[in-house]
Amino acid sequence: MRDPHEQFQDTLHKAQEKQPGGGSRRGALNMASIAVHAIGARGRGWLAQSKGLWKERRDTMAMIFIGGSRDIDVLPEPVIERISAIVRHEHGVLIGDAPGADAEVQGLLAGYGYEHVGVFHAGKEPRHNLGDWAAYRIRPPDGAQGFAVHAGKDREMARRADYGLMIWDGASPGTFLNVLRLVLIASPCVVYDTMRSRVTTTCSVADWRAIFERAGADVAREVIARMTAEERKAVAA
Repeated sequence: MRDPHEQFQDTLHKAQEKQPGGGSRRGALNMASIAVHAIGARGRGWLAQSKGLWKERRDTMAMIFIGGSRDIDVLPEPVIERISAIVRHEHGVLIGDAPGADAEVQGLLAGYGYEHVGVFHAGKEPRHNLGDWAAYRIRPPDGAQGFAVHAGKDREMARRADYGLMIWDGASPGTFLNVLRLVLIASPCVVYDTMRSRVTTTCSVADWRAIFERAGADVAREVIARMTAEERKAVAA
């Protein structure tokens, strides 16, 4: 049997080589149903429904980008259940090093003794790496300040991911932009909105726009200000 850490490194390397829209990405028509089961399900009935999918995928390690807002210091129970499902099925986790949701999720995964985790950071050392996992530095552009320092590592995690799980406080523009980055490359994302206690699965820009329209004018302005030209063009299309 292969060493779990070696398996994770091999899978992460393969994910790094994937290009948006490449042949290795799963068909978009099945994304919604697969994402809901792959990231976890509430209740035994829903888990039983996913049994067939798991049987088909048991030898495949999906890469899941988990992120969230810095103001979140307690993970909601449904999020803990979904992360527990990720651990049970031994999927890879891509996570940042920020305080808040990143640190809380790291603490949970470290408590499980989970090994299939990669921590992405912009500084010389991760701000948080609670499980002493493999760390990947994504250097920011010269002169980058504020949110731009960490935007590059977020884009890189989204690029490598098959799915996303975002714990959003209903206001954080960075977390919400990560949802967009995922759907732009056909990677579904489960969004847990702690402000509204709402769970949504986004599989398309239209799904993302529906949440965007409910977010409010202040949030919308901040999100638009942080978008790249390419991201603005994709949303406007």
